[in-house]
Amino acid sequence: MKNCIRLIAVAAVLLLPLVPASAITPDSITRGLAKVFNAADVDYPPVPIRRSAPAYSPELRAARIHGGVVVEFVVGLKGEVVGAQAVSSDDNRLNDAAVAAVKTWQYKPAKYKGHEVFCRTSVVVEFSLT
Repeated sequence: MKNCIRLIAVAAVLLLPLVPASAITPDSITRGLAKVFNAADVDYPPVPIRRSAPAYSPELRAARIHGGVVVEFVVGLKGEVVGAQAVSSDDNRLNDAAVAAVKTWQYKPAKYKGHEVFCRTSVVVEFSLT
Protein backbone atom coordinates (compact mmCIF):
# COMPACT_ATOMS: atom_id res chain seq x y z
CA MET A 1 0.00 0.00 0.00
CA LYS A 2 2.85 2.44 0.83
CA ASN A 3 4.42 1.83 -2.59
CA CYS A 4 1.10 2.53 -4.28
CA ILE A 5 0.77 5.85 -2.45
CA ARG A 6 4.36 6.75 -3.29
CA LEU A 7 3.77 5.91 -6.96
CA ILE A 8 0.68 8.13 -7.07
CA ALA A 9 2.57 10.99 -5.41
CA VAL A 10 5.49 10.66 -7.85
CA ALA A 11 3.11 10.52 -10.82
CA ALA A 12 1.32 13.65 -9.59
CA VAL A 13 4.60 15.57 -9.31
CA LEU A 14 5.80 14.41 -12.73
CA LEU A 15 2.52 15.28 -14.42
CA LEU A 16 2.08 18.63 -12.70
CA PRO A 17 3.84 20.64 -15.43
CA LEU A 18 1.28 19.19 -17.87
CA VAL A 19 -1.64 20.67 -15.93
CA PRO A 20 -3.03 23.66 -17.81
CA ALA A 21 -2.46 26.93 -16.00
CA SER A 22 -6.19 27.64 -16.18
CA ALA A 23 -6.79 24.58 -13.98
CA ILE A 24 -4.67 26.05 -11.19
CA THR A 25 -6.49 28.45 -8.91
CA PRO A 26 -5.24 30.44 -5.93
CA ASP A 27 -7.18 28.00 -3.75
CA SER A 28 -5.43 24.94 -5.23
CA ILE A 29 -2.07 26.61 -4.66
CA THR A 30 -2.79 27.52 -1.05
CA ARG A 31 -4.16 24.04 -0.37
CA GLY A 32 -0.93 22.50 -1.67
CA LEU A 33 -2.47 20.84 -4.74
CA ALA A 34 0.04 22.44 -7.10
CA LYS A 35 3.82 22.34 -6.74
CA VAL A 36 4.93 25.93 -6.32
CA PHE A 37 8.64 26.75 -6.24
CA ASN A 38 10.23 29.71 -4.52
CA ALA A 39 12.16 32.04 -6.82
CA ALA A 40 15.45 31.06 -5.10
CA ASP A 41 14.87 27.36 -5.89
CA VAL A 42 14.43 27.50 -9.66
CA ASP A 43 17.06 27.52 -12.40
CA TYR A 44 15.58 30.64 -14.02
CA PRO A 45 13.27 32.90 -11.98
CA PRO A 46 10.26 34.59 -13.57
CA VAL A 47 11.09 37.71 -15.57
CA PRO A 48 8.58 40.54 -16.01
CA ILE A 49 7.75 41.24 -19.64
CA ARG A 50 4.77 43.57 -19.19
CA ARG A 51 3.96 45.77 -16.22
CA SER A 52 1.41 48.50 -15.80
CA ALA A 53 1.57 51.28 -13.26
CA PRO A 54 -0.98 51.21 -10.46
CA ALA A 55 -3.91 53.59 -10.51
CA TYR A 56 -3.10 56.37 -8.06
CA SER A 57 -6.42 57.85 -6.99
CA PRO A 58 -6.67 61.66 -6.97
CA GLU A 59 -7.94 61.50 -3.38
CA LEU A 60 -4.86 59.65 -2.13
CA ARG A 61 -2.55 61.87 -4.15
CA ALA A 62 -4.24 65.02 -2.79
CA ALA A 63 -3.90 63.62 0.74
CA ARG A 64 -0.19 63.07 -0.04
CA ILE A 65 -0.47 59.35 0.69
CA HIS A 66 2.58 57.60 -0.74
CA GLY A 67 4.79 54.57 -0.12
CA GLY A 68 5.22 50.98 -1.10
CA VAL A 69 3.09 47.85 -1.05
CA VAL A 70 4.64 44.39 -1.02
CA VAL A 71 2.53 42.13 -3.22
CA GLU A 72 3.08 38.36 -3.14
CA PHE A 73 1.82 36.12 -5.94
CA VAL A 74 2.50 33.03 -8.03
CA VAL A 75 3.65 33.22 -11.64
CA GLY A 76 1.85 30.54 -13.64
CA LEU A 77 3.08 28.25 -16.39
CA LYS A 78 2.14 30.81 -19.05
CA GLY A 79 3.49 33.78 -17.11
CA GLU A 80 0.17 34.92 -15.67
CA VAL A 81 -0.14 36.29 -12.13
CA VAL A 82 -2.17 34.08 -9.79
CA GLY A 83 -3.31 34.79 -6.25
CA ALA A 84 -1.87 38.28 -5.83
CA GLN A 85 -2.24 39.70 -2.34
CA ALA A 86 -0.77 42.57 -0.37
CA VAL A 87 1.41 41.25 2.46
CA SER A 88 2.69 44.54 3.85
CA SER A 89 2.18 48.19 3.12
CA ASP A 90 3.21 51.69 4.14
CA ASP A 91 -0.48 52.60 3.95
CA ASN A 92 -3.29 50.07 3.55
CA ARG A 93 -5.27 52.47 1.36
CA LEU A 94 -2.76 51.75 -1.43
CA ASN A 95 -3.22 47.96 -1.30
CA ASP A 96 -6.14 47.50 -3.70
CA ALA A 97 -4.56 49.56 -6.47
CA ALA A 98 -1.23 47.74 -6.08
CA VAL A 99 -2.83 44.29 -6.24
CA ALA A 100 -5.03 45.29 -9.19
CA ALA A 101 -1.98 46.48 -11.14
CA VAL A 102 0.07 43.34 -10.42
CA LYS A 103 -2.81 41.11 -11.57
CA THR A 104 -2.44 42.60 -15.06
CA TRP A 105 1.31 41.94 -15.29
CA GLN A 106 2.80 39.27 -17.54
CA TYR A 107 5.99 37.30 -16.90
CA LYS A 108 8.28 34.94 -18.68
CA PRO A 109 7.64 31.83 -16.52
CA ALA A 110 10.19 30.36 -14.14
CA LYS A 111 12.06 27.26 -15.27
CA TYR A 112 13.31 24.28 -13.32
CA LYS A 113 15.18 21.48 -15.07
CA GLY A 114 14.06 22.80 -18.45
CA HIS A 115 10.33 22.98 -17.63
CA GLU A 116 8.10 25.94 -16.86
CA VAL A 117 7.01 25.79 -13.22
CA PHE A 118 4.78 27.71 -10.86
CA CYS A 119 6.87 30.14 -8.87
CA ARG A 120 6.04 32.25 -5.82
CA THR A 121 7.55 35.70 -5.82
CA SER A 122 6.89 39.19 -4.55
CA VAL A 123 7.37 42.77 -5.69
CA VAL A 124 7.21 46.19 -4.12
CA VAL A 125 4.75 48.49 -5.89
CA GLU A 126 5.71 52.11 -5.25
CA PHE A 127 3.35 55.08 -5.10
CA SER A 128 5.29 58.32 -5.45
CA LEU A 129 4.12 61.91 -5.40
CA THR A 130 6.84 63.00 -7.83
